Amino acid sequence: MAVAVLNVTVTGATEDTHLSVWPSGQPRPVTSNVNIKAGGTSSNTVTVPIGAYGTVSAQLNSGRAALIVDFVGYYQPNVGQRFSPVTPTRVVDTRTTGGALGGGQTRTVKVAGVNGIPADATAVALNLTGTGATEQAHVIAYPDPAKRPTTSNLNVEPGKDKSNQAIVPVGPNGTITLFTNSGSTHLVVDAVGYYGKDGNALFTPVVPKRLADTRTTGKVAPAPRPR
Repeated sequence: MAVAVLNVTVTGATEDTHLSVWPSGQPRPVTSNVNIKAGGTSSNTVTVPIGAYGTVSAQLNSGRAALIVDFVGYYQPNVGQRFSPVTPTRVVDTRTTGGALGGGQTRTVKVAGVNGIPADATAVALNLTGTGATEQAHVIAYPDPAKRPTTSNLNVEPGKDKSNQAIVPVGPNGTITLFTNSGSTHLVVDAVGYYGKDGNALFTPVVPKRLADTRTTGKVAPAPRPR
């Protein structure tokens, strides 16, 4: 079964709601992929099996909103690169190095050949966080020196910390480029894994299933203190 990796953005919701994405032809799951406040913008990286006729389905729980879907990549048996996780490592934090990224500006970041990621990695899995944004904007991460795509990886807004996972191809020099279209924002980038021919894990998709919901099972208890 082929699997698509998508960046799904919901914007302009008429009320608080959530979006579910699942393989077409399957029953709609009780899980959610993007949660959105009325009038806000939220995005999430979604890995979903491809259903009937090569399609996936998406539905809001309630209300109306605009939906933006960007294709990031895919999984297919015996094709592509293997994934290797790494202990989360901070790649860049503009609050301490380089200063906030301004609208229309780019910043090149070394991601391969450092922090336990081999120099021949073909893509990296990153956690992108935007903080201190001066206005609503979007952030794009893409291979350096490739042409900047029209897609986005993260949507930021003033007064909120926003984060999302991104799978980004690596350029020939082991670098990626970060860009924001408007205002200025600080970016915190953590590497969580990479893709390459020497990777040690293959991915198997399932139809989404809910593993935990503390609204029905109670709040998560703090870990007991060691004695």
